[in-house]
Amino acid sequence: MRRPSLRAVLLIVVAAMLLGALFACGPDEGYKFGQKEYTAKVGETVALKPQRYDNQNHGCQCDPPDMVYLEARNVDYGIEPAEGAKVSSKGIFQASKPGTYVVTMYGTLGSASTTVKVTGDEDDVALAEDDDESADGTTSEGDVAAADDTSGEPVEVFGTHSLGAVNTGNPPNPTVFTLEKKTKITSIMTYHWNDGQGSAGGGKIGLVAEGGKKYGPWKLTKTTDGQGGVPNAYWYVEPDDLELPPGTYTVTDTDPATWSWNDETGGMGVVIIYGIPER
Repeated sequence: MRRPSLRAVLLIVVAAMLLGALFACGPDEGYKFGQKEYTAKVGETVALKPQRYDNQNHGCQCDPPDMVYLEARNVDYGIEPAEGAKVSSKGIFQASKPGTYVVTMYGTLGSASTTVKVTGDEDDVALAEDDDESADGTTSEGDVAAADDTSGEPVEVFGTHSLGAVNTGNPPNPTVFTLEKKTKITSIMTYHWNDGQGSAGGGKIGLVAEGGKKYGPWKLTKTTDGQGGVPNAYWYVEPDDLELPPGTYTVTDTDPATWSWNDETGGMGVVIIYGIPER
């Protein structure tokens, strides 16, 4: 029997690689804002245009993606820094203080973030009321993307971001992060979806250095409800005057049974940490 030539074998391999790329599929659905970055003045309202997208062709490269964009509903919003601004349940942003704000949208399809740079003088602006009855459950300190590293303003120093559904409790891996510089930690947020059951709240969040030194744990500054009124889904602490030297740290949470995680977080609990690195 005649063996195939080397050229024929190479052609078969190349064809197989091309077919694999042709039928590779990307994400089918998720969230996005109208823009990656917005600018506004103090007191001015900005429509962030929160959207959910659906790829009708399932992201396959053999057929151009047919993306359908719809208004994002039943989502939560988080803002960092938390003071001086708010977002309504329909994605209307307004700030009473100048600064750089990171707004993150959360829902069953994952999360998405945008940045709003606000200029002008601080004023006693009356922030607009929310636009529906679910206002109390739609603004939360949550999973955020990194803000600009401007002097004196907190930036994200660590975060386990995810675009997928989260698992219920007991993260299989320690939630570990490393600081390259001396950093003042200003806020820590952990997420407790717990299959829509939320948590009892009233817990604590702490840090443990690689050498065993403990920081905290601190009682929660506040909790906010998640999508659909899930109780105490977001845990939030603001440590006082916490300056950490460079090193590796582990985040602790007193309710690991409800602490969310998934493969995208590397099996670590969902957490967002803000701070001010030393320049």
